Amino acid sequence: AIAAPPMKKPAAAPAEEEEEDEDIIVIRPRSSEIQEKLLTFTLPVKGLSEKDYWGDAGDENPKCYDAFYKARFGWSPKEPYAKVLAGALPRNFTQDIREYKYKFNGTGIVSVNDSAFYQDTEWIDVEKRGGKAYKTHNWAHALLNTSKKNTTSVLVFFTLPESQVDKFRSLWPPMRDSLRNLQTGR
Repeated sequence: AIAAPPMKKPAAAPAEEEEEDEDIIVIRPRSSEIQEKLLTFTLPVKGLSEKDYWGDAGDENPKCYDAFYKARFGWSPKEPYAKVLAGALPRNFTQDIREYKYKFNGTGIVSVNDSAFYQDTEWIDVEKRGGKAYKTHNWAHALLNTSKKNTTSVLVFFTLPESQVDKFRSLWPPMRDSLRNLQTGR
């Protein structure tokens, strides 16, 4: 799994091409010193209420290649945050998710959709928070490096408390469909 630092403080996402009610275009790394960027994707904001926001919980270093955002869309603070992670595809990420032996009823792989260029996986898992197990719905879209060049495969990963899936699953397609590997142009 992708390791991420703890969330610093709830705040509006940084101005990375952001205006009020405008979707956030995330580019990594952010640093203008690094000319060759790794990835870009859209973090949906349109349609969210004023109380709903994405907080940048990632590394503050502008040279960091990963993105990590958390959100709480008005549900109980006892439930896990919604999370979006993006970055280089960890070795065996998709295989490990698909081969994992899920232990709780109602958890496991929901769907798989692959091509020569990408791997999409949807699954339900459990996240513990405050000593209680909560079901989470997860989506991952990996763009695979199919060239002989020394480039990196990239991933965007979205997790949402199962209780919020009906209301917020529509946030996933814009993230998935907008992911671009800027090293390969795909």
